[in-house]
Amino acid sequence: MSTSNTRQINGVTAAYSPSQEFRFFLYDPEGFDFLYFRSPEDRNKAAEEVISAYLDDGWSEEVENVIAGEITHTCDKINVVPRPDEVDEDGLDGEGNYWAEEWDCKCDYGLTPVAAAADETEQCLEQSA
Repeated sequence: MSTSNTRQINGVTAAYSPSQEFRFFLYDPEGFDFLYFRSPEDRNKAAEEVISAYLDDGWSEEVENVIAGEITHTCDKINVVPRPDEVDEDGLDGEGNYWAEEWDCKCDYGLTPVAAAADETEQCLEQSA
């Protein structure tokens, strides 16, 4: 994962999007929104810094909106169909299905387990390469 997709909080690495590796989340509505961590221990260590930001002269009531958990599913591409090699000038394949010029694949979207979501995305990327 590139450094532009991660940041350091209280000495641990946080990602801006979930993955199989970064599936433990912390939601901070007044600061970072959703951040994702490799382990519950990393998430909890980052939470210490996030929660302490709500203390000024007293505790901000918004601290009660900080939540944490584990991502099990994400909404991703499913039923991926790669673009056929032959599409005519009207954008139709051999079976009469329309394909816009910029489409690398067709798909549906649905909830998938975090590990399966990464596999589906890789499939489409590999097929379009």
